[in-house]
Amino acid sequence: MNNKRLQGCTLISAMLLSVSAMAGETYDWRVSAALGYGSSSDFSAKAIEKALASNDNVAQISNLENGDLAYAFWFGYQVSPYWELEVGYVNFGEREADFSTDGSASEQDVALQMPISGDGLAWAVRPAISFAERWSAYGRVGVLFWRGEQTSGDYSHESKGTDLLLGAGVEFAISSQWLLGLGWDRAEFDGDANNMVTLAVSYRL
Repeated sequence: MNNKRLQGCTLISAMLLSVSAMAGETYDWRVSAALGYGSSSDFSAKAIEKALASNDNVAQISNLENGDLAYAFWFGYQVSPYWELEVGYVNFGEREADFSTDGSASEQDVALQMPISGDGLAWAVRPAISFAERWSAYGRVGVLFWRGEQTSGDYSHESKGTDLLLGAGVEFAISSQWLLGLGWDRAEFDGDANNMVTLAVSYRL
């Protein structure tokens, strides 16, 4: 039994080394940086005020900031002409709001009704297909290990979780190594949907 296991492990190892060697000769590594705008879905001052009122907390929300600078960094390995494995860092930005109250609502009450947004580490699968001489389209499906905040005034509530990360975009090859892209990514932080639209620069190693 031990000999069979050893032979099986040796065979699998040899196959993996063979695939890795072929991939190293044929396919590319990629480094990407993306910068853009992040926002939360289904988020408004009226929705926050209504949620507060249901708990007998009265507040008027002002200076609602439902968008912020968003950015991401990705490191990918192309395992075939149509598939790439990625690891990365994604930041959807912060959400903030000011408020006035008759004294029944605190900063904590308001913060806990704000959507969760934040950043995290991700791994993903990235399928892609070329549709013109220098143009390609891609998708992204992965997992985001996020750290989020809900903030109002000086109060901030932190939380952590793991959720699905989805994305899609198009890229234009400036050269054999440099690419420009327009992308969209989405993740839910405990049900609070966050989206980001970014411009990206990628370099193939």
